[in-house]
Amino acid sequence: MNNWVLPTLTIVLPVISSAVTWFVSRRQRNNSFIANLQQSIDLLSEKYTKALNELTILREENNDLKAMQHELLCSLRRLEAENKELKVVIDGMNLKINKLKTVSRTK
Repeated sequence: MNNWVLPTLTIVLPVISSAVTWFVSRRQRNNSFIANLQQSIDLLSEKYTKALNELTILREENNDLKAMQHELLCSLRRLEAENKELKVVIDGMNLKINKLKTVSRTK
C-alpha cells in the first residue's frame, strides 16, 4: 500500500499546488487590474473636476469681460455723440470767426 501512495502524491501534489497557485495568482491579477482601473477612474475624475472648475472660472471671467465691453461701448457711443455736438459748436464758432475776419477786412 505504501508503494503506490508516495508516487501518487508525487504526481498529484504538484498538480494540485499548481492549480491552487494559478487560482490565487489569477485572483491577484484580477484584483490588480481592478485596482488599476479604479486608479485611472479616480485620476480622470480628478482631472475632470479640475477642468470643470477652470471652465467655471473662465465663464465668470468671460461674463465680467462682456459686461465691461458693454460699458465701454456705451461710453464710446456717448463720447461719439458728444464729439459730434462739439464739432457742430466748433464749426459754428469757425463760421463766426470767419465772418468777423471778412467784416474786419472789408472795413
